Amino acid sequence: MNYNVENTIKWMKQHLNEANNVVAFLGIEMVLEGGGYSLLDNDETYRVEDEYGYSPEEMLTGAFYSAKREKFFQFYKKEIASMQVNPTATHDALKQLQDRGKLKAIINMNYHEIPKYMGLNNVINLHGSLNENHCTKCHKMFNSNYVIKSQGVPLCDECQSPIRPGLRLIDERINDAVLMRAVNVCERADLVLHLGYNFTEEEIKYKADRYVNQIKMAITQNPSGIHGKMDFMVQGEVKKILPQLI
Repeated sequence: MNYNVENTIKWMKQHLNEANNVVAFLGIEMVLEGGGYSLLDNDETYRVEDEYGYSPEEMLTGAFYSAKREKFFQFYKKEIASMQVNPTATHDALKQLQDRGKLKAIINMNYHEIPKYMGLNNVINLHGSLNENHCTKCHKMFNSNYVIKSQGVPLCDECQSPIRPGLRLIDERINDAVLMRAVNVCERADLVLHLGYNFTEEEIKYKADRYVNQIKMAITQNPSGIHGKMDFMVQGEVKKILPQLI
C-alpha cells in the first residue's frame, strides 16, 4: 500500500486505464456527499429516538413493520423515502468510465436510485430500492411518491392491501438472486472500486480475499478495516478524488 496520496492516485489512474472490466461498490458516503444523512450516526439516532420513541435499528425491521405499521410508515416516509440525495461528480465520473467501455456493473449499497437516473447501467441494488414497493397481496408495484403521498399506511389502489417497502429491512436476508448477480459480476471483474464506505459490510466480506487476481481500490473518508484488504486506498471525499482517476 502506497500512502503517498499523489503517487497512489497516479497508480490508481494507471490501473483503471488498463482495466477492462470494472465493478464499483457505492456506499453510505455517497448519500452523505449528495446531501443526505445516515440514520446510524449517533446524533441522528438520538434525534430519531427522541421523536419516534424507537431507534432506527428497531423500526427498520420486518418485525416492526408487521407489529407497528402506522409508526413504521410515519418514520419511513419522513426519514427515508423523503430524504433528498443529489447526484455528485462521482456519478459523472462513473458515467465517463461506462462510456469508455470499462465500467460493467455497479453494486449500490444504498436505497436511492441516483445511478439509474444518471444513465448508469447494470445497477444492482443490493438492499433494494425506494421505488420498488409492492402490494402484499396482488404484488402491484408502486414508486416512492405514491408511498410518501399516502395517508397513514399506504394501501394498494386496486385491492386495498398494505404496501411493502422495496428495501431490505435489517432483520431480513439479501435476496438470493440479487446477491448472486453481485457475486457473478465480481467474479468477472479485473478491478473493483469500493467507493465511500467502511469495509465492514457483512454480506460482502467475501470480497476482501476471494479474488486474488483482482485489483482492489478504495476511496473513503473512513478507512477503518480497509488496510490490508485493498491494493490502493485514498482517504477523502469520493466526489473530489474519483474524477482525478478518469
